[in-house]
Amino acid sequence: MKNKEFDYDKTIKAGDIVTSYEDGYFRVTKVERRFYTKDDEDSFDFLEKKYGVRPKIGDEMNPTIHSELLVTDDFEIEEGMDECDATFCERVNKRLTKKILKIIGEA
Repeated sequence: MKNKEFDYDKTIKAGDIVTSYEDGYFRVTKVERRFYTKDDEDSFDFLEKKYGVRPKIGDEMNPTIHSELLVTDDFEIEEGMDECDATFCERVNKRLTKKILKIIGEA
């Protein structure tokens, strides 16, 4: 199923620092591929109505990004985990990555 609404940065990989669905800055620990299954059939009508495309069982969907919280939006060190659809994740720029790594003692 291809649709612009489902676009995401396909180059995100483990180790990258990203923003996520939750507030803060996260390090990606895993990118998990996902496929539509029989359990997802209940959402097919909704997806077709909303996006004009009906998925099929076995079609690949956006991956789940698993990540660990490094710092809050205020750049305070904090621990936590997150997982969300890849469409919610965006890699941070090099300058911000350097700042975060310095804060957590990895620069």
